[in-house]
Amino acid sequence: PGSGLPWSPTAASILATGGSDGTLNIVANPLDASSAGITPLTGHLARINDLCFHPLGRFVASASADLSWRLWDVETAQELYYQEGHTDSVNTVSIHPDGSLLASAGNDSVVKLWDLRSGKSVMDLHEDGHIKSVHALDWRSNGYHLASGGADAQLLLWDVRMGKKVASVLAHDKLISNVQFSLSGEFLVSTGYDGVLSLTASDSWIVFHKFKTLDKIMACDLFHRNGSNDYKDLNIVTGGWDRSVKLYNTNDT
Repeated sequence: PGSGLPWSPTAASILATGGSDGTLNIVANPLDASSAGITPLTGHLARINDLCFHPLGRFVASASADLSWRLWDVETAQELYYQEGHTDSVNTVSIHPDGSLLASAGNDSVVKLWDLRSGKSVMDLHEDGHIKSVHALDWRSNGYHLASGGADAQLLLWDVRMGKKVASVLAHDKLISNVQFSLSGEFLVSTGYDGVLSLTASDSWIVFHKFKTLDKIMACDLFHRNGSNDYKDLNIVTGGWDRSVKLYNTNDT
């Protein structure tokens, strides 16, 4: 098995997958078996832990247990960046909404920021931060708030303008597996091995609702019905350790 299964933000027919063999596959037309094509991107030496498309859709970043992250050109199937800097497995990557920065984090507990124009590391976020491995990152739409969640059950908010932590949210009591801001940035969704799906308000960083399940939640995603951006039209889908897929609606809050 591997990890990471994002759709391209600009081409709904392109899917990226990551495997335990270190291979990243770009799958075109995955819903049409007669025309589906797979382009393998090779270079990683260990399991791929996470994938993230650039907002332009042409580029995809991969995080790997080989202590590196890489940036790939989907159209040319070329590796653009091979970046080392973490001292342990890189578990997650997230690209800034304007495509200028990439955040990475992993087992060394450090959140690193990279300039995607140069590929250089520009900032480490670790002071008063995580004390165990980091497993989830996401940027808020305002461009300067970054959320991180880790095995220490900490849900942290960073302001990259100041390069420091601005909030610690009491949302979980076990490993945090996923963090994701709503499109509007008004609230943050997080999931964990405590079986909790938590909603946190971005104006106060206070949890305003929790859904509880009986087993670990491994992943989640957000989508609005009928293209609406209204809070009450938001659905949240989760995948659990119990092999279940659950669907939640914010109307239930």
